[in-house]
Amino acid sequence: MFKTRYKSHHDAENEYSSLMKRNRASKEELDAYLNDPEAISMKDNAIYIHIPFCDRICSFCNMNRKILDNTLDMYVEDLLTQIAWMGNHKYFTTHEMQAVYFGGGTPTVLSPSHFKQILGALRRVFKMIDTCEITCESTLHNLSNEHLEMFKVLGINRISIGIQTFQTEGRKFFNRTYNKEKVLERMKEIRRMFSGCLSIDKIYNYPGETKEMLLNDVQQIIDLDIDSISFYSLMIHKGSKLSEHLDVTDFSHEQDQEFHDIFVHTLCNTGDFEFLELTKIARVGRDQYRYMSIRNANGNTIPLGRGAGGKIDLLQVYNIDFNRVMIVKSENHKSEVANKIYGICQHPIINKNELRCLCQETMDRIHDTIDLLVKNGYLKDIGNTWVMSEKGIFYGNNIGGLLAREYLQSLDISFKIQIT
Repeated sequence: MFKTRYKSHHDAENEYSSLMKRNRASKEELDAYLNDPEAISMKDNAIYIHIPFCDRICSFCNMNRKILDNTLDMYVEDLLTQIAWMGNHKYFTTHEMQAVYFGGGTPTVLSPSHFKQILGALRRVFKMIDTCEITCESTLHNLSNEHLEMFKVLGINRISIGIQTFQTEGRKFFNRTYNKEKVLERMKEIRRMFSGCLSIDKIYNYPGETKEMLLNDVQQIIDLDIDSISFYSLMIHKGSKLSEHLDVTDFSHEQDQEFHDIFVHTLCNTGDFEFLELTKIARVGRDQYRYMSIRNANGNTIPLGRGAGGKIDLLQVYNIDFNRVMIVKSENHKSEVANKIYGICQHPIINKNELRCLCQETMDRIHDTIDLLVKNGYLKDIGNTWVMSEKGIFYGNNIGGLLAREYLQSLDISFKIQIT
């Protein structure tokens, strides 16, 4: 049914984004929007802070990042100015923030003093709930004991570490620091010192990885008491170091699915883990991943920092730099519904009533597509839910993109992207 598998949100969103009508907006329009809180739909809110610096570039990465230089203090000053500018808008005096996410790059190139300044500014400007989830991404060698001690003080309660693999051979391939023994030693120390949610990234089916290596990684996850794992098959991104000598056609689709299923089976068969979303498995009750839940529900994400992207109701906002911002506005809430449909499909269990409420006027058309997905073994029809099979989880991004596209194509209005 699917000729290719969409490995990322960006690929899947291309399935339907061309059917949404959007136009360029100005910073002045963003100002006006944020000063009229009643104009913005009531939603949960998250803050995304981008730190575009690394002291070592991973071979697979094509993110908005650069090698660390001597401008870090200046970057933090500019970030504090941007936070203060956001705070001058009425929206942030009346709406609470449920999550904060430090992404990168490598946010832990910031010193504990930098974090103290930034978190202090955020708490002065934004209404952050007492149980706010505050996540910081990190590589292993950048996460010092000093950072961990300061995180306790500052309320950073969730860490996401880019491990990718514990295997020494794989870590060399990904240009990661430390061999397996050092990684395990350091992770045990972090687990002892940090009582919050400890999450890691895992990449599977990279060149040279065997089933035995994959299973060993799974066993280390269990033994180290890791709270949650984001897992992805290797993606060759244009602009990454790997793209210079590898191509997507170099990898077996069948082995991708085989390694995916081994990883999922082995963890979930312990009875201790559950799916939070298609590429996120967590120990039962140990990770809410509130930041991504807000995004999947099409909530508001406030972007801060150079290279940060987010959305505020109908406005898509991308900070090219601190003084340059690109804003695109959807003409109506139909695009919001399409994004929500895609977000619902990021979870292996799809509530029928929730989907019907979103697209009641076009449910007949979508139901035909769902019947086809059931017939082809991607979904199981169980009571009030559709549950993704193992094959459905593997192709989950395709399913979400397909249903969002079906919704938009079923409308009487013709949507076509128009950015002028």
